[in-house]
Amino acid sequence: MIPGRHPRNGSGERRATGNAASICCIESFDPEQTLGLFGDSPVGVTHFCGLPAMFQLMASLPGFAEARLRPVVVAVGGSPVPRSLVDRWTAKGVSVMADFGATEACSTILTMPRRGSDGPSAIGIPVVHAECSVRDLDGSELPAGRIGELWVRGPLLMQGYWNKPEETAQAITPEGWFRTGDAAQVDQDGIFHIMDRWKDMYISGGENVYPAEVESVLHQHPDVVLASMVGVPHERWGETGRAFVVLSGRSTATAEELRTWCRERLAAYKVPTDVEFLDDLPRNATGTILKKELRTVMSR
Repeated sequence: MIPGRHPRNGSGERRATGNAASICCIESFDPEQTLGLFGDSPVGVTHFCGLPAMFQLMASLPGFAEARLRPVVVAVGGSPVPRSLVDRWTAKGVSVMADFGATEACSTILTMPRRGSDGPSAIGIPVVHAECSVRDLDGSELPAGRIGELWVRGPLLMQGYWNKPEETAQAITPEGWFRTGDAAQVDQDGIFHIMDRWKDMYISGGENVYPAEVESVLHQHPDVVLASMVGVPHERWGETGRAFVVLSGRSTATAEELRTWCRERLAAYKVPTDVEFLDDLPRNATGTILKKELRTVMSR
């Protein structure tokens, strides 16, 4: 976003028009171009909203370490936000706010207060007009620290899916709660933590594994640009994890090195059994990593 310019009246004096701003649009996301705009004083970008993958790609550029960035305020959301991403950009003087939202709730539901919070899964507190609750499978509200499904209620919600009454009834309870399909918990300070999508969770040896936690650890490795993990069938454990990783061009990291990296930071049952290296991860038009496509890769 670029600070607005006040028009002048006939005498050449600037005419007050109240708060105004301009939007800087580019045809498509390009990591090098976008990073350059963050440091371009004449353009004067002040705010930017993007997905974690966008920031991971920009941070992997050879010139990122030396880049001089303006004090840009960025909102990151659309998928779990690795703590390493927040720390890396904050160290560059960029103000990072992690957000969580849903199309059914007019975008943002939770956002992080500027005071921050510990933990890689912390995502924030409800925005105005949003009431949030963590529920178990039978719909009972769970106490702080327990993982359940995030439910949302308030005037920011949709009325329903167009011409899909059955899907609407499954998504919205008679009391007006929208089931987000996201695994979450709330801590003692009232900060909500998003663990992962319910459908992405898998069970290994009787233990729930949330791929987002493992992906966050992989992103902490200095050579990892992008990482995503899915559950795969396993004869002994029921399911285990397979990680798909994109490395920086200069990296010589091996699968076993990354598994050791995870083993030093995670419980044994969370460590991926396999690591597969790809040149890139499948993403949709907005940059969200498509795990369905990764499962297709596995079946080839």
